[in-house]
Amino acid sequence: MENSSHIGTKLKKLQEFYVLLSITPFPEAPENDDVYDAYSELVEYDGHVAGLASSALRGNRIDKHLVFKNHKLDAFIEEIEADNESEVKSIKNYKNLLDSIVTILQEF
Repeated sequence: MENSSHIGTKLKKLQEFYVLLSITPFPEAPENDDVYDAYSELVEYDGHVAGLASSALRGNRIDKHLVFKNHKLDAFIEEIEADNESEVKSIKNYKNLLDSIVTILQEF
């Protein structure tokens, strides 16, 4: 069983990344259909991760089966990135921030 200082350290780290997420602008909706599909997937992933993080920060237990990275979005970004690099960059950066939060949540 983990000691309370270790759990406190994880919560502090989660809080820092959650604050960073809250002040990071969400990418603008792209005009390109392929990129918009990735954007839509990001919207869904954002809501999922933010909800999990918020719940953990309120002291609620999180079902480990709900804590996962969106590899479908990774594959989609990789598929469209070469032709849409500038539009995909903000989506990819924001997703990386969400993935960092998921990594912290996986440690709980």
